[in-house]
Amino acid sequence: MGRPLLSNIPDTRRHHDVPVRYVVTVPGKAGVTVAFLAEMIIACGMMVMVLFMTNTPKLARFTGLFGGTLVFLYITFEAPFSGMSINPARTVASAVPSGVWTAAWIYFFAPIGGMLLAVELYRGLRRGARVACAKWNHDMRHRCIFCGHPGVQRQPITSSNKISNVPGPQFRHRRQKVFIALCHKFTPICK
Repeated sequence: MGRPLLSNIPDTRRHHDVPVRYVVTVPGKAGVTVAFLAEMIIACGMMVMVLFMTNTPKLARFTGLFGGTLVFLYITFEAPFSGMSINPARTVASAVPSGVWTAAWIYFFAPIGGMLLAVELYRGLRRGARVACAKWNHDMRHRCIFCGHPGVQRQPITSSNKISNVPGPQFRHRRQKVFIALCHKFTPICK
């Protein structure tokens, strides 16, 4: 009576025959060359999409939707060729616990090569177009290393520029107005 219910199920070894692979990223049956090209193509495709979407004001808000759709399509159709990594961190996260590092170099070099290729394709297709910074929120204390946004030097608080003694909703609202004004002045994506 005290025996667990699961102990009555006969052991058919079906749960022990399949090795645990920790969802490792390894090249498919087509080989290393095909896996490298596949990883490079999907990385290039993702980066081209991000560049076109973020630099088209009417479409910029749909970037995440398109990115998710591409990941769905890549997992569905490309995974059998290379394991679908795109991100070296994804490869490392599955390789560390499993100890399987089969052709790991592919997943470090192909995505970078694909993204660099995407930048060149975008520049070639959009000759002379200015590329907007993809950062949504620039740190106001430091220069942006991507687009050169200068940031703002903090001024000491004096009686003439003091907004409020107690930071409340009005203070936050004024900070937002200042941030938006500076964003419009320095950031090309806001114009």
